[in-house]
Amino acid sequence: MEVQMQNMNVSSIKGSASNDTMRRLTGVQEPMHQAAQQIQQAYQRPGINQDSLSQIMGLISQELQRTFRQFIREHAEMEISAFAVYSSLANDRNLNIAFADTLIGMLKGKARNSFYGKECDKLVNKIKAVTKGYMAPDFTLKDSSGKPYTLSKYKGKYVLLDFWASWCGPCKAEIPHMKKAYSAYHDKGFEIISISIDAKEDAWRTALKQFQMPWVHILDVRGEKGSTTDLYHTPTIPKTLLLDKTGMIIDTDLRGAMLEQRLSQLLHD
Repeated sequence: MEVQMQNMNVSSIKGSASNDTMRRLTGVQEPMHQAAQQIQQAYQRPGINQDSLSQIMGLISQELQRTFRQFIREHAEMEISAFAVYSSLANDRNLNIAFADTLIGMLKGKARNSFYGKECDKLVNKIKAVTKGYMAPDFTLKDSSGKPYTLSKYKGKYVLLDFWASWCGPCKAEIPHMKKAYSAYHDKGFEIISISIDAKEDAWRTALKQFQMPWVHILDVRGEKGSTTDLYHTPTIPKTLLLDKTGMIIDTDLRGAMLEQRLSQLLHD
């Protein structure tokens, strides 16, 4: 099987057996996808019963999952199945970890050990790394002064991992709220580690001078060894993870005053 990709979208699948197999799945699911599109359009109609539409959408979703699982089960050792699973997971914005683990567990033999079989594992592990209830992966990166910081060294404290960039407006809008929370709770055991994905170091350092944020700052150069992009699924920013004293994620994306409110509960203010 040869899969040609363009910006992570499939442009073609070469190999007659793989092609025919994939077409069978498409043939089964395409009518359901078309029905779902029609229902999405119907939501905009005045006076429509949206509860009924939601129920139908739920049934369609269940049937799509059932037919997909059946396809993977019947072709568990084919590489095309690993590719199908990876594509499904990579394009699902509301990925259910349990469902993802189930799909990956269905892959056998050649499919499980294929390139896309291994990519499935990497993707799910990265998504778990930004999901409540999972442990945040450890890393060691240098701060703005060149000093190395290791996440696990902060066990025993509540830590906010803040993925941001100097060009990100919503990220900068959160800075006053983080400053307020840091001022109120730093002495009680709260830390912030801001991880910038800026491509230009000068822009990052200019922002640090401008905003004067008194916590740890790391420039994470994507593609370099040890980059958090290999560990955490952060396709969009801002992205924040609140870790408990063991390093487990207990909240994500606390915006505005929500961060300070949550810390008040945790640190018994």
